[in-house]
Amino acid sequence: MKALIRDAATGLYLRFEDPRRLISASSVDGVWAALEEAEAARAAGYWLAGFVAYEAAPAFDSALTVRPEISGRLPLLCFGVFNAPSRVPSGTPTEAGARPDMQPGLDGEAYRERIAQILSGIRDGDIYQVNLTHRLTGRSAVDPYGLFLRLARDNAATYAAYLDLGDGIHICSASPELFFRHDGSRLSSRPMKGTLSRSEPRPPALLRDSEKDRAENLMIVDMVRNDMARVSTPGSVRVPECWTIEAYPTVWQMTSLVESHSRAPLSHVFRAMFPAASITGAPKAAAMHFIRRLETLPRGVYTGSIGFAAPSGPAQFNVAIRTAVVDTRDDSLTYGVGGGVVADSTAEGEYEESLAKARVLTVPAPRFDLLETM
Repeated sequence: MKALIRDAATGLYLRFEDPRRLISASSVDGVWAALEEAEAARAAGYWLAGFVAYEAAPAFDSALTVRPEISGRLPLLCFGVFNAPSRVPSGTPTEAGARPDMQPGLDGEAYRERIAQILSGIRDGDIYQVNLTHRLTGRSAVDPYGLFLRLARDNAATYAAYLDLGDGIHICSASPELFFRHDGSRLSSRPMKGTLSRSEPRPPALLRDSEKDRAENLMIVDMVRNDMARVSTPGSVRVPECWTIEAYPTVWQMTSLVESHSRAPLSHVFRAMFPAASITGAPKAAAMHFIRRLETLPRGVYTGSIGFAAPSGPAQFNVAIRTAVVDTRDDSLTYGVGGGVVADSTAEGEYEESLAKARVLTVPAPRFDLLETM
């Protein structure tokens, strides 16, 4: 395994090479033991870098249901145990190869049918929100590392991560979303929920003023607060930022910041918070039941988490969105997209939002910003 993961605190990338060993699990029964083994290696003075797939969730709570099969050739958990990484600036993107012709896993009609089932469940009081996703697939002889650099630049990815797992498998994550950062006793999460395409003529302030998006974001913030409280000092959970609007090349996104005081071990933080509330829905167990029933493929590393943990320093893990998996053995590429469905969602709006998030794969980002001063 090789890894390149952006440390948001410094803006530099941590480059991990030549692992001392790999720790992985390909079944739910092996996930918890593998995570504890990784934690022991960290306590012994080594760094960790790797991922936890979405389908690992039942290892932390049996009420969280997922599709039984594993996505492709990926394990449910994989961590490399490393000596200290080198710190490097971001690379300069080069042409990664032809931009892939991606085909959505669900067409508009199939998406509408699934949205209708979710809205019915909301009306019946079974759920409040479900994050429905689908996978785009294509074939292109891309250079995986070049693709990662382009995606990280074009997505302005604060929590970017690249993993070369060997045997032709490459994970290219241009995630802008923080699952959690645990630094000393400070535990923080920045859930992202609420989207407006930048192709829309409406100003971004309308996203902040949107009752639908504010309610959607607040619902997830409350879930994160509840999850975080399970491993935090009582009364320490707070929300210092709410409904912040962030600009990305193809979309505007609404985010909030949740913080607490916690000295819980890494495995306990995962057990309390995984998978991220923003990519499941509310309540989490009920939403995941809908996801298992309505989505056609396992998610794999998409909407799981990728990150690093220092032996005596921070642990940082992203929400693995804006994430492509490249298999160079057959030149296949998979990229997941989706969005949260709430009571006043429309099928057309949700489907367009999901495709807007995928445009960064096929549409070159502008190479400049227009600044206006007065």
